[in-house]
Amino acid sequence: MAVKTASTSSNTWGAALSEAMPCTGAGLPGAPPFYRNYGPDLAGLFCGDGGVFGIKAEITLRLMRIPAHEDYVSFAFKTGRDLLLAMAELSRAGIASEMCAFDPGLSEVRMKRASLAEDFGTLRRVVAKESSIFKGIQQAAKIAMAGRDIMEKDDFSLHLIAEGRSAAAVAADIAEARRIALEAKGREIENSIARLIRVTPFPPLNSILGPAGERWAPVHGIASLAASPQVFEEVEAVFAEMDAELKAAGVFSGYLYTSLSTNALIIEPVFYWPEERYAIHEKLMEKQHMARLPVQAPNPAATAAVVEARRRVIEVFARHGCGFFQIGRTYPYRESRDPASIALLEGIKTLLDPERIFNPGVLGLHGAAP
Repeated sequence: MAVKTASTSSNTWGAALSEAMPCTGAGLPGAPPFYRNYGPDLAGLFCGDGGVFGIKAEITLRLMRIPAHEDYVSFAFKTGRDLLLAMAELSRAGIASEMCAFDPGLSEVRMKRASLAEDFGTLRRVVAKESSIFKGIQQAAKIAMAGRDIMEKDDFSLHLIAEGRSAAAVAADIAEARRIALEAKGREIENSIARLIRVTPFPPLNSILGPAGERWAPVHGIASLAASPQVFEEVEAVFAEMDAELKAAGVFSGYLYTSLSTNALIIEPVFYWPEERYAIHEKLMEKQHMARLPVQAPNPAATAAVVEARRRVIEVFARHGCGFFQIGRTYPYRESRDPASIALLEGIKTLLDPERIFNPGVLGLHGAAP
């Protein structure tokens, strides 16, 4: 079943298709799709379904004005627990429009890549982002001079962007971020990474292989603010238990941490290991970057070690009630639902896809209707 969230097509084919598709959230019939919630939120059924309920043919997205002012601040922490405690409190305060952090392992991987501070294109975007050429050149020069030495080797680094309608409001948010981070045992460092994240929000997908051409794969959990430190420490215990096995297989790991609004933190371990490329790497990565990377040989033993590590990490996340994105097949979904919820899912699936042809197996919905 095709699904649309607004009736917008003007050509003949589009008009015919629109007549055949249910509209899940465009306000009143015939009105422009300027709001979503009119009665039950049917559009929500198709968000996060992994395509198991149908194909999204048209969508309507809300546009928002770019904030007039923004500023950046970065901090370093000596432990993952201190970092996550700070991120939790910063999330509760609601003062960051974007917030992310890296553990020492992922920072090391990033530093092995081509230096962003030496990338002329990136620095040019820094100049263009500022309100004046003079200010832009100043910021670009600070980034170039700071280079890679903005933190110590064993630091967990946190990077935050604040936005607002006035410079005073943004300054107040940055001041509050400093207070929270310093009370959580952080220390302020050069904010160049936060700035570079903002000017390169959608970089090329060159990081889907490691700096030596290694295979890369992430795993993640969406943890509550209160549980995040404990979740992290239990994941660390999994890595400690598998340390000898992972080292023998040449597996290297790191963490990316991000905030999800004001109610959750995303803990995302990533793995790098020697293994051959897939065709998708050739398709998605820049050819000139790919050409610089060594070609790894097939290594099924190392891949098996990563698969086992990811399985154990997912078990930790599930035990703490973490949520997941991309829940289609990798992450547990059906197993976490009660019988009434499963019956509702099966009923919706049968109504929308009676022949069970869309993404069989996703969300644990298999084969014919029960």
